[in-house]
Amino acid sequence: MFLGTEGSPAKFRSSSLAFLSFASVSEDKDITRIIKVGGLKGRGDEVSERELSKAVEALFSGARMLSIHCGECKGPLFEKDGKVFCPSCGEKEKKKPESDLKETLKKKLEELKSRLETEKDHDQMMKILKEIEALVEVLKKLEGS
Repeated sequence: MFLGTEGSPAKFRSSSLAFLSFASVSEDKDITRIIKVGGLKGRGDEVSERELSKAVEALFSGARMLSIHCGECKGPLFEKDGKVFCPSCGEKEKKKPESDLKETLKKKLEELKSRLETEKDHDQMMKILKEIEALVEVLKKLEGS
């Protein structure tokens, strides 16, 4: 199901059509016979043999091509073992802001726990416990979403 020939790259108007040509790669494991696909990057650029080869190798290794593109090179992103990556430029998925928030809240919980252990004043202990309770509630909501 290859479109075009080895010497002439196929041009697509839609990057989703380019995904179809990648899907057919598993039928033919000879990477050198795979054609260059124009428009794969969503901006009409021609994909280099190196970029295409890396994408094909990612598919052969069991990675799944996603419907989103890399912010750096505009190539398709792949997912394998729960990790998202771009085989073309090596860009890895950035941490989600939500996970940064979770980490910050967990650090604050540790700080409050330390303060609670050393606190002698009952009123201060109650304030710290209320702060801990509020942080735990926020963490539960984040975990549930």
